[in-house]
Amino acid sequence: MTKVFIGTHRQVGELCIEWARQNMPEGFELVGNFQDCDIFISVLYDRLLSEGEIRSKQKCFNFHPGILPYHRGSGSYSWVIINNEQLAGVTLHEIDQSIDHGKIINIRTFPVKPDSTAGTLFEEAEQWIHAMFRGWFDAILTGKYKAEEQNESIAR
Repeated sequence: MTKVFIGTHRQVGELCIEWARQNMPEGFELVGNFQDCDIFISVLYDRLLSEGEIRSKQKCFNFHPGILPYHRGSGSYSWVIINNEQLAGVTLHEIDQSIDHGKIINIRTFPVKPDSTAGTLFEEAEQWIHAMFRGWFDAILTGKYKAEEQNESIAR
């Protein structure tokens, strides 16, 4: 049985966990902590994994609130507003040893409206994260996805 842990500290993550419980493919089970899992999925998790925590055979994924590699780290939507950008987004990527650096699986973008704030963009991103989680859940569990290296020349 392949053990899956979904790390979160936000309501959208709890929605993802509940959905996963009801839609878990055969051969997989949810576990309650990172140490026991074979697959880790971060849905707005409140802590960074240390290099020593990630085991070599463990697969780790993150739903990042921002377009990678442009907006690594936190505060992505504040930078979207400050830079007067036209698009915001969410990135699903593999977790590697560096923060928000792993291979990109999927990016979903949405327009920044004239009245958008960092807060409203984050709220919209949570909806996209939930939809992306449901859409990509089976693929990331079974490894049936393609991932591409991030373009470091455009990273901010």
